[in-house]
Amino acid sequence: MSENKFNELKSVISELREKCPWDRKQTFQSLRSLTIEEVYELSEAIIKQDPKNIEEESGDLLLHILFLCQTRRRKKDFFNKYHYRKTYFQTKGKASPYLWKLKGEDLRRS
Repeated sequence: MSENKFNELKSVISELREKCPWDRKQTFQSLRSLTIEEVYELSEAIIKQDPKNIEEESGDLLLHILFLCQTRRRKKDFFNKYHYRKTYFQTKGKASPYLWKLKGEDLRRS
């Protein structure tokens, strides 16, 4: 997915969050069981080795993750620049540090 398409997806989530009454009233607590259900559905697709269903369920889970981020973003304390930076270091530093050497950046930061 290109960066533009990803940004478009985030915009759609933001629009849903602002304009849809059901989406607007959701909280982490109200989304918890729905997100867990999506994880289980993805897990089932993986167990069944069903590529089409894996694609569908991973997309559903991505939407949930973005929706959770948008839920907190409204409070301006989640997925800000710090969070992106933290995720960046976790991905490049903790997950596979041997693949990347970041010039002048401390990979031990979290």
